[in-house]
Amino acid sequence: QIMEQGFRTERIPMKTKFGYSMGTMGDVIAFNFFYAYFIYYLTDFAGLPPVMAGIISMITVWFDAITDPIIGGLSDRSKNPKGRRGPFLIYGAILEYITLILMYTVMPIDSVAFKFVWYLIIGCSFWLGYTLFVIPFLALGAELTQDYEERNALSTFRGIFIYVASWFGTAGPMVVIAFVERAGIGEKWAWTIGAVVFGAIALIGAIICRVTINGKELIAGESNMKRESIGRILISYFGMLRYKAYRFYIYMVFVFCIAYTMEQGSLVYLMGNKLGLSAGLQSSYWTFFAVFSIVLLPLINRVCNKYGKLKGSAFFYLVATLGMFVCYFTQIPNYTILIVHCFCFCIANSVYWTIGYSMMFDTAEVMEFKNGTRDEGKVTGMGSFAQKLASSFGAWGLGMLLAFFHYDANAAVQAPETMSGFVKIAALFPGILLILTAVICIFNPLSREKFNLLMEKLAKKRAGEEVTDEGIENLF
Repeated sequence: QIMEQGFRTERIPMKTKFGYSMGTMGDVIAFNFFYAYFIYYLTDFAGLPPVMAGIISMITVWFDAITDPIIGGLSDRSKNPKGRRGPFLIYGAILEYITLILMYTVMPIDSVAFKFVWYLIIGCSFWLGYTLFVIPFLALGAELTQDYEERNALSTFRGIFIYVASWFGTAGPMVVIAFVERAGIGEKWAWTIGAVVFGAIALIGAIICRVTINGKELIAGESNMKRESIGRILISYFGMLRYKAYRFYIYMVFVFCIAYTMEQGSLVYLMGNKLGLSAGLQSSYWTFFAVFSIVLLPLINRVCNKYGKLKGSAFFYLVATLGMFVCYFTQIPNYTILIVHCFCFCIANSVYWTIGYSMMFDTAEVMEFKNGTRDEGKVTGMGSFAQKLASSFGAWGLGMLLAFFHYDANAAVQAPETMSGFVKIAALFPGILLILTAVICIFNPLSREKFNLLMEKLAKKRAGEEVTDEGIENLF
């Protein structure tokens, strides 16, 4: 069903949910491969200092943040007869695959300056391909349904694929490394082989998604067909921040993603240096992470449907924080407590990557009520901009904290201060940020009641009736 500026409130067919969610492979595998291992790879295999590795990660993610809103705006205004979003998916997925392989290939040149420039260029190219794919992909989620609870259901279904893909991007490389090393191939090449294998899975998922959504995109109204220069697209994003409901969403994204980046990036140091876990045991951590997350998703969906996305999310963030603080005070001395920490962070992580996106979709109607256009791409692009900007600060902060706690990649055993620092980065600092994330959700004005009233008014406005913003004025 293709509708011009129409409401879709019917249930999404399971076939469509499955095919669309397969696109998550193209998103999450690459995303997790970068955030879990890129800094580690640069410091321990490419031979770059931790601070320099953190700077590379920060700059490349900044580049990605800048391109997010541009791609979002371009896809909103695209006149491609094959769809506004679809053609972007394939181009982006191919570029993402090629550059992922190059990112995890050591150049046979010892110059630190050359390596810095090389990995900086490849990292920026990787994020360009990722953006070309993921921004139109996520924008499609807001187009497939405009129903409050069905958006939760779609995000939850996609969440299952998120954590399967997360396993491929986190545990997968460790499984490949263990297998390749047993075959007598060096660990450096094992990382390249891992990128080839899991990058291919990401590419296949992107292709399946593209085929599935063909013909299912919303046809935008005439107001969406006006050409805009890149400059005007970027300027228009400042106008989006006028909307209170959208600002609160951006605040939540920014704070959570700093916590996420620090926690995820620190784990490989915590597991490898403090706990001395083998590659196989490290991969088992990510298996637990995926299983815990998938098990939690139905509960999260049910609670957020019953009590609303905002109250439900705040509750889960606070529960996760409590658990992470307990783990911090134990100093995560063994594998068992590490898995407890894993479960606690999974609670917050599962909420953000499912219900968080459903919150983002809801803001598209807030903006349509005021400006009359469907700008899912811009809504997604700005959200992703905030996500990447925050992640770049998180990655930079991780590199700086590793240096502050005197991490030495060449040391056989790290100092006690460094070991304690790993725990602070993995549990204490992210826990503090999760409290702030919960507070932001509590004060976000876009509740279920406000959203339903907004949709009633928007339906009348689309029908040509005169409406006011009485009762929903605090959304703006």
